[in-house]
Amino acid sequence: MDVKQTVKINQLVNEFKKHGIATEEEAIKEATRVISKEALNGMQKEEVSQEILNMINRKMQYLSELSEKRLKEETDKLRAEVGNMAGELKALRDMVKDLASRPAPKPEQQTLKAEVKEGKKVEEAKPRSGDFEPGDVDINDVFYFGNKK
Repeated sequence: MDVKQTVKINQLVNEFKKHGIATEEEAIKEATRVISKEALNGMQKEEVSQEILNMINRKMQYLSELSEKRLKEETDKLRAEVGNMAGELKALRDMVKDLASRPAPKPEQQTLKAEVKEGKKVEEAKPRSGDFEPGDVDINDVFYFGNKK
C-alpha cells in the first residue's frame, strides 16, 4: 500500500466512526475493502460515496428493525399485563357480587354475641383510672404539707 491509499483508508475509517456506522475494526476492514476495490476497478470518488451511502442504509435498516422488534416486545408485554389486570378486575367484581348476594347478618346474631360477652363478665384492670375508693389512699400520703427546707 502506498501513502495515498493509507490516507484514504484513514479518512474512510474516521467517516465510518463519525457516523457510527461501524466499530474501529469493522471500519478498518470495510475501508480497506472499499479502497482495494477502488484500486482494482478504478472506482471514482462518487462510487466510493455510493458505497458509503449503501453502508449507511444497511445500518439504518438494521437499527429500524431492531427498534421495531423492541417496540413489538414492549407492546406484547403491556398487552399481557393488561390482560392479567382485566382478569384480576373480573375476579374482584365476582367477589363483590358474591358478597352482595349473601344475606346480611341478622340482628339477633349480633345480640347473642353481646349477651355472650356480658355473660363472661371479665373485668379488665384500668391502669389510668384505677378502681380506687376515696378511703384507699390518704391524701396526706400523696402530698407533703410540711416545711419546705
